[in-house]
Amino acid sequence: MFCFLKFLLYLISGAAVLTVGLVIYLIWFQKPFYFPKPTGQYAVGIKKYHWIDKSRKETLSDDPAHPNRELMVNIWYPAQGKLPEKLSTPYAPYLVDYFKKNHNLNLFSSLFHRRVYTYAQPESSNASEMQRYPIIIFSHGSEVTRDHNTAQCEELASHGYVVVGISHTYNSGVVQFPDGRIIDGAKVMRERCKNKNLVQILQQFDQDVETWISDVGFVLDELEQLVTCKESIFYQRLDQKNIGIFGHSVGGGTAAQICRRDSRVKVGVALDGFLLGVDADKKFDKPFMFMLAGDRAKTFERPWTKDDWKKFDIVSQSDEKAFKSYYLPAIQRLAQSIGRDVYTFDVETAGHLDFCDIAFLMNASHFWRNMMLTGVADGAFCTESIDGFRATEIVNAYLVNFFDKYLKGQPSELLDGDDKRYEEVVVKKWRK
Repeated sequence: MFCFLKFLLYLISGAAVLTVGLVIYLIWFQKPFYFPKPTGQYAVGIKKYHWIDKSRKETLSDDPAHPNRELMVNIWYPAQGKLPEKLSTPYAPYLVDYFKKNHNLNLFSSLFHRRVYTYAQPESSNASEMQRYPIIIFSHGSEVTRDHNTAQCEELASHGYVVVGISHTYNSGVVQFPDGRIIDGAKVMRERCKNKNLVQILQQFDQDVETWISDVGFVLDELEQLVTCKESIFYQRLDQKNIGIFGHSVGGGTAAQICRRDSRVKVGVALDGFLLGVDADKKFDKPFMFMLAGDRAKTFERPWTKDDWKKFDIVSQSDEKAFKSYYLPAIQRLAQSIGRDVYTFDVETAGHLDFCDIAFLMNASHFWRNMMLTGVADGAFCTESIDGFRATEIVNAYLVNFFDKYLKGQPSELLDGDDKRYEEVVVKKWRK
């Protein structure tokens, strides 16, 4: 009996030691999670700006201490040197800290999450003292942030672009200003969308996107100041004759509107975007690319069942038609009106969120999955069966090829059909 108890004590003690060791490993010694490595020739730098548009009043809040429209902006750019072998730039620390403090996490999510690092180095020197680089504006989706497409922004910067990501305050998930103020745009959006179905929410975005369009115009004005300011690292580094824009979801609708309205922007891309705002599907004569989530597109092409209505919180065929009208019908009309310089691709087995960092960050840990999906995922907005890293590789390749063709004048076999490396991507065939 004594020997059995002694054996049991050793067993329990050994299990306890192993458990403590596992906990220590999970908390302190987990292998970090790294962003996809950019494939271009340049290292990547990043610089952040806080800009106040004193010509516009903030319409989405009534804070008397901050009455004007304020934006946080990331600028990714080609930098000197090589991409780092050991990454040291944490991904969106303001977002991680805010999520930890303001969401009820279980013990597993709180403790056992991997550190995530990106390739951009803050305040790095420009890659060239002589060269001007084309500009690409990035507009994020609703309730996410300017950092949610970091993989695309780093990739484009590594290929010789200056990429400018805008946080659309009060529509962005979280915005932190230099004085410590934090705007929880997801919380604001939940309040504004309370008791509204998706049709009514899209009608609200018809109005909000006008603010986003003004945000982009203001940022373009500020870039004109940077390029002429001798104290700026971008002094005489920006090619203002070659400006493009891309956006995800609502940001994709913003990209289309900017191409229609702002003569400074030459080309645009919508990543699974809704077309929103005044005359959203009205023709413009600029090259444009649509990349659509294949699985979601199929859902929008077929008649909906009562279960679909329940999932999307609509109650009639007129609601169904109105909701769908912001997506494929509008894209089809616009694509057909633009003509030969428009590309429309389905990425098969992809979901709406496979066009941003959420696609692969959900693999980092349970913590990252929770953080990435909080406030943005439901039955309509999700990742699908495609591998997240594969989805990111595809999106990056098509963005680089599109902007290289129209901002740098380089031919593209990938866009024009001679390069078949991505079998998941098919040219959209519109139904008659």
